[in-house]
Amino acid sequence: MINFTIEEYTQSKREIEKILKNCEKILPKFQLGTSQHTLLINRIYALRIGSILIETQLSLSNQGITYSQEELINSLKPIESIIFKCKKAQSKFELNSKQYNRFNSLINSMMVCKALIENQL
Repeated sequence: MINFTIEEYTQSKREIEKILKNCEKILPKFQLGTSQHTLLINRIYALRIGSILIETQLSLSNQGITYSQEELINSLKPIESIIFKCKKAQSKFELNSKQYNRFNSLINSMMVCKALIENQL
């Protein structure tokens, strides 16, 4: 069982919604069929799964949407990629700087998503 606080779920939900909004806004700028477009589609799908799983946790309901093993496994890669890229970018900033903390918030949100997805597997 995963033990995150309501505040951690709420914060993660807010962060994911911001990321989703940005991804959806930039999606039309990439040509259909390009690797950037496909990467963004996969990222959006994974973030939506994470968002729904967080909503399920916040509502304390087990009646959330169920995903296949394949969907869950495929959604882990984009989440892990976001974590990796954020950690790499974060390493360029001083500890406790505004930019460092911003990445920390994103990393924590993605870790919540990752844990929820892995729990479903």
